[in-house]
Amino acid sequence: MRWENAGKSHEATLAPDDSAYLKPHVPHSFAPVSGKMELLSLRIGGKTMGEAQRELAHIGPKNLRRVYDEHTLWYREEKK
Repeated sequence: MRWENAGKSHEATLAPDDSAYLKPHVPHSFAPVSGKMELLSLRIGGKTMGEAQRELAHIGPKNLRRVYDEHTLWYREEKK
C-alpha cells in the first residue's frame, strides 16, 4: 500500500488480517502482487443505519466479525 502525507510518499506491506486506516482524501494506491489477493474496504461513519446495515449484511460472517472487532480506536492519532 502506498500513500502520501504532507508531500512525502510512504509505503507499507499489509499481511493477511491486517487493517489500515486512511483519513479521507489521502492519495493512496495498492501495488500489484503475485497470486490471488482479496481486499475488503469499508467506510463506517458514526451509527450504522439504513443502507449501511443492508451493505454489511452482504459482506459475509467472517468480514462482519472484523467490523465488530474493530469498533475501538486501535491506532495512535497524530497530534497537530
